[in-house]
Amino acid sequence: DLNWAGWTKKLTGKPVITVGSVSLTIDFVDSFRGVREQPSGQGNGSGTKAHISRLCEMLARGDFDLVAVGRALLADPQWAAKIRDGRFDELRPYTQEALASLA
Repeated sequence: DLNWAGWTKKLTGKPVITVGSVSLTIDFVDSFRGVREQPSGQGNGSGTKAHISRLCEMLARGDFDLVAVGRALLADPQWAAKIRDGRFDELRPYTQEALASLA
């Protein structure tokens, strides 16, 4: 059940960073199409708390060394503090409007 970063670390022994759709409630491409959310059970973001918990488990067992976060921080600058404190219910999901607000 390793991701790309996990396999890279396992095969090379080098430090790695995992990246990609961390904490998103919609697929990356759909975010640019204006899609708001996917039906329950589909995509990376369904069950944000479960997704983050799984990510934390993989980090704790040493699958990767760091987690890169981008879009989640655009929508919620306090994302890292909320994750650290276990305040998953307070996370604001990434939306296309969050990206537009940077202009």
